[in-house]
Amino acid sequence: MEKHTAKIKTKYSEVEITSDKEVISAVISEIQRREEMRERFREQREQREREESKSFSKSNVKNPRSVSEMILKLKQEGFFDARKTLSDVQKELESNGFIYPNTTLSGILLRLVKKQSLGRVKETDGWRYVKR
Repeated sequence: MEKHTAKIKTKYSEVEITSDKEVISAVISEIQRREEMRERFREQREQREREESKSFSKSNVKNPRSVSEMILKLKQEGFFDARKTLSDVQKELESNGFIYPNTTLSGILLRLVKKQSLGRVKETDGWRYVKR
């Protein structure tokens, strides 16, 4: 059986294989299949993110259905005109019927910061969230 060497470089990996043609062909097919799956997953994730960002539009914030939308409503109402701690946000949401632990809210606030819907400022005793 004749041995061949193949160097395969993709967007996500690089592989070098020494084997017969059939094995190399099977490995190439598997790598292509995995790369296609990664690309589909990436496209689906980007689509979800686009749809999620649309759900944060002003029309949806009028009648919030999620914690993110409620936080954006608070922003529209001027709550974040002054710097707010995570606990401030939690207490304000609780007064509006949205009861969530800080561990949940911190992730939601960080996502809103990454989407540039809110700002975040580091102070000596922790982060403060502000209108952006």
